[in-house]
Amino acid sequence: MQSDSAPAPSATLAPSKGIGTLGAVFAAMSYAAPLTLAVTFIPIMIAFGAGLAAPVMIVIVGVVIGLFSIGFLATVRRLKRSGGFYSIITAGLGRPIGLGLGLVATMIYGSILLGAMALIGWSANNLIHGTLGGPDVPWWIYSLVVVVVAGVLCFRDLATSAKALGVLVIIELLVVLIYDIAVIVQGGFDGFHAPSFDFFSSITGTPALAMLFGVFFFGGFESMVIFRDEARGGEKTILRATLTFIGICMVFFAISAFIFIQGVGEQNVVAAAAESPSGSFFDSAEMYLGQAGRVIVSALLITSLLAAVVACHSIVARYLSNFGRDAILPTVLGRIHPRFTSPAVASLVVSAISLLTLIIMVAVGGDPNAFYTVNSGFSGWMFISVISLAGVAVVVYLWRNGRRWAFILPTAFATLVLLYAAYLAATNLELLVGSDSFILALARILAVAVVVFGIVYALVLRRTKPDVYRRIGRQEDDPGPIV
Repeated sequence: MQSDSAPAPSATLAPSKGIGTLGAVFAAMSYAAPLTLAVTFIPIMIAFGAGLAAPVMIVIVGVVIGLFSIGFLATVRRLKRSGGFYSIITAGLGRPIGLGLGLVATMIYGSILLGAMALIGWSANNLIHGTLGGPDVPWWIYSLVVVVVAGVLCFRDLATSAKALGVLVIIELLVVLIYDIAVIVQGGFDGFHAPSFDFFSSITGTPALAMLFGVFFFGGFESMVIFRDEARGGEKTILRATLTFIGICMVFFAISAFIFIQGVGEQNVVAAAAESPSGSFFDSAEMYLGQAGRVIVSALLITSLLAAVVACHSIVARYLSNFGRDAILPTVLGRIHPRFTSPAVASLVVSAISLLTLIIMVAVGGDPNAFYTVNSGFSGWMFISVISLAGVAVVVYLWRNGRRWAFILPTAFATLVLLYAAYLAATNLELLVGSDSFILALARILAVAVVVFGIVYALVLRRTKPDVYRRIGRQEDDPGPIV
């Protein structure tokens, strides 16, 4: 992997500051994909983790993520350059580990992007042909359209894609709210009860696994840090957006889980969700909203995945751009479009990778459903692992720079919880990936190989290109101790 020793002049230009608090929240919410989580992960959490206590578990995990964000955001404020987990882990644990886990973070968002891209194609054909009786079009045609749409939006400035994502996210939230209202108005399956709030007596699964699934509802908050250079108001905007995002996710998903339980019925919901997680939500939507409701949810599930693809494309492009601007990868990746002030070259590379993946899947006859399942489980495991190690990095950084206990203690507690969740993810990877031992072994080998490659590459740079090594993690302007 050869890169120039100094970035090109255009690589040092920061993108224009184009999004506000709501834009950043919408970008993160689109990655979280609210409707996708409501249709799939709420039933999974009920079936295999928390049972009727799912709403309370979501709130508990939200509090943990909130505690984590105290030190996380304090550290971000002291690092002048954006870079997400890449910058933060480097600041706390050193450049070799920072580069290794930065590459893993890039792979996380890339895996979600490619999996969602494939599933959209299958879902669109299933809806148009299977449900509506339209033409039977190969799934990859729809996926190709998604690659083009995401590529065009992300080639332009962040504000453009944020507006598009905002519209899609608002529609997703409205659909779930309409379902919630319909269940409330019709009195639920057999009236409303509140066993979900009696945590210990209502939990029917494994609390530890419930916590693991709960973390997925808050995926995406790191993306706002990556967009800091493009935010009006800089770090203040990102601070407000992060806390707003965590609060919205906690309240929205906890209420939605409670309403779903009441809609399906407390005596039925665990068994129904275990038999068919997404099917149980679609059946409930049809019960309260009619056949039209089922079709609308199916259609908006596709737009939910599209929003996730656009968000992940933007994040991966910015990770690659950061690597390019640091001269870790070819500096051309760090070039900023003179008109759109976007990481245009990196975005084109992401589009090319998406297209190449699609071509390979078609050539080998890949199953888009299985591909999505493996990618989402794999990325979920890696995300929990990286965020927990980012917590360790935050605690170490804060200890070295000021020792502000108000930041250290809540983040340290949250990090311990997240480390346990990461352990659970590693030991229950078969449940997350839903595949055989070969795929499990391949997933573990790939993750470890990327980390080792990043560490070794950093050590090589330290010896051969010390000026490039010093730029790893975008820390050259670190302002020092917290005061």
